[in-house]
Amino acid sequence: MENIDIYCKYVFLENNELSEEIELCTLQGNQMNPFVKATLDNTYLIAWEDGRGDDLWTDIYIQEFATDYLGFENDGIPIGIGVHNQSNPQIQLLTQSSESSELSYLVFWDDFRSSGKEWYRNIFAQRVVFDVYLSSNEFTVIPSGYALYNNYP
Repeated sequence: MENIDIYCKYVFLENNELSEEIELCTLQGNQMNPFVKATLDNTYLIAWEDGRGDDLWTDIYIQEFATDYLGFENDGIPIGIGVHNQSNPQIQLLTQSSESSELSYLVFWDDFRSSGKEWYRNIFAQRVVFDVYLSSNEFTVIPSGYALYNNYP
């Protein structure tokens, strides 16, 4: 397997048409096993295994997107990097926006950095917070801020 990349298309439900192909990550190395989560802000958060930094191991990267919008820098941003594989990313809603909390999602994955052994994995997680307003009339996304927090443990 050499240089596997991640692309996507947006499905317009009103007429079942597909958008043009959107490049999520086309860097050298394998990008694979994407997990897609629809957000409460009408965008999508994607996490995947990414081998861009090392020929042997994969890391976890994320990207937020909507029609004509990429929320993070091109080709995604790293949220789980370590020696040995980080794999099988998943995303779930962590907190909804309210007076006492920000909208946030939990990205979690299998992590082998502590042992390097296939049968001895840990689960690592990263909280992703972003404050985005998506206009329902124009499909325009206006980011007002992003925050990433340290891995646990």
